[in-house]
This record gives sequence, C-alpha cells and structure tokens, in this order.
Amino acid sequence: MAYTFDNYHHLGMENHDGGNERWDFNHDGEMSIFEENSRRAYDQVMFNNQYGEEDT
Repeated sequence: MAYTFDNYHHLGMENHDGGNERWDFNHDGEMSIFEENSRRAYDQVMFNNQYGEEDT
C-alpha cells in the first residue's frame, strides 16, 4: 500500500505549504513520487525553521 498525500500529515506543515495544487507541477491532478517528495522536503525545512531545529 502506497503512502500518499491523501493521508499525509507532517506536524501541521501541510496546512501552510499551499496545498496539492501548488505541488502538482505537471497539473495532471495526481501527485507523483517527485511531487510528494518535494512537498515533504519543503515541509521538513519549514518545520525546522519555524521551531528552531537546525544543524549546528
């Protein structure tokens, strides 16, 4: 079973990243693995910046 953005939650950051429409780069209405990984990476960076968890 694939884990897609339909049931993806990353500490609430998915509520602030613009939604699926922003991350559907080829506008086909489906999230590819590249699009999902791009969104997850962005959410992780945004979370780290917001809550101060950065590498020193």
